[in-house]
Amino acid sequence: MKNIIIAIITILGLVWFVGLISNTDPQIQGVQEIAVSDNTLISKVDATDFFALTEDSKNKLLDIRTPEEFMAGHLKNAINIDYYASDFQNQLGKLDKSQTYLVYCRSGSRSSTAIQMMKTLGFKRVYELEGGINSWGAIDLPICVNC
Repeated sequence: MKNIIIAIITILGLVWFVGLISNTDPQIQGVQEIAVSDNTLISKVDATDFFALTEDSKNKLLDIRTPEEFMAGHLKNAINIDYYASDFQNQLGKLDKSQTYLVYCRSGSRSSTAIQMMKTLGFKRVYELEGGINSWGAIDLPICVNC
């Protein structure tokens, strides 16, 4: 009897976990889940899917490049927090962790590290632009300069 109960609990746990993993945004096809636990989703998406995510005004765009890189061109409505700033992690910690964040840098290196920090800080839903703004520009998606 004890073994049956343990087996049932194990099966229910697996069903719950599989349901959690598959509970991604249905409009986003290219999601590569990096971490899923405790209702947290950290994902890497290609430029096309990242663009689709920017269409939802509830999602917050976070450009973690230097201010100079940001001024040369960024995604519309992005906020800039410099990855190289001495208080970068502190600035991340001040953001609303319940919001969905779309994070990008130039090529994807800084954003990969940043989203791991965000996971540690307790952010619940973060999407990283795979290949950074370079991949965005490679398929001629819009970039803001002086906006």
